[in-house]
Amino acid sequence: MNGACQHSRQSGFTIIEVIAGIIVLAIALLGFSVAFGPQAARSVDTIYQVRATELGSSLLNEIVSLSFDQANNRAGGSARCGAVAPNACTADIDFGPEPGENRDDYNDVDDFDEFSATGELLTGTTISELYKNFTVLVTVCYAETAIAACTTSIEDYKKVQVSVTTPNGQVFSFTSYRGNI
Repeated sequence: MNGACQHSRQSGFTIIEVIAGIIVLAIALLGFSVAFGPQAARSVDTIYQVRATELGSSLLNEIVSLSFDQANNRAGGSARCGAVAPNACTADIDFGPEPGENRDDYNDVDDFDEFSATGELLTGTTISELYKNFTVLVTVCYAETAIAACTTSIEDYKKVQVSVTTPNGQVFSFTSYRGNI
């Protein structure tokens, strides 16, 4: 044996190499988050659109299934309101719930005029969490025909429009007509 010393070499990373690796990894992660971050935000839009459609359609169906007017016979009789006495229809300036009515008591289409709600008033306690921060506004007006615009005179149709606003500010409108013929 010769008397030469043998040195063992240790292998590994220097502190500078570790810091450089962390910086490269941080830059790569930043690039991914910039590329995919907006996609995540847009993915919730679809969920809001579906929920707004469900909510608007459901409320619109509920409203148009009600009686045309407070003066109409709700027992299936033939009595219906008309533009002349003794059984005149409600004037559009008197739309909205009758005194003392709350949402559970609404029994005709125009009770929902200017109805606006969020949370439990909108859907009930069992599903209100699904529609948190959604708002609804309903407008009702007379229309001359089932495709006409609003008018102030008493006509044979009421136009019902339900507007649903999602938490991100998108507004979805649903329209239907309720006839008195």
